[in-house]
Amino acid sequence: MKRVLKPNGKMIILEIDPNTGRGKRLKICECILHTGAKFYEPSELAKKVESHGLKILSVTFTTLGYFLVAIK
Repeated sequence: MKRVLKPNGKMIILEIDPNTGRGKRLKICECILHTGAKFYEPSELAKKVESHGLKILSVTFTTLGYFLVAIK
């Protein structure tokens, strides 16, 4: 994403939080169906995004999971 973002461009990710009830159920489904999906905890995803040179602006939790907003 960093490569295609313009300077000061924002990246928004909606991720399922694996620590919620819904996230835990989805992880079980993933184990059964083997779709290759991986769900990241907010701190884990933030570290991955920062390791690629983007700055985290916010992490906002919703009933579905969370939004992570980062800027180049």
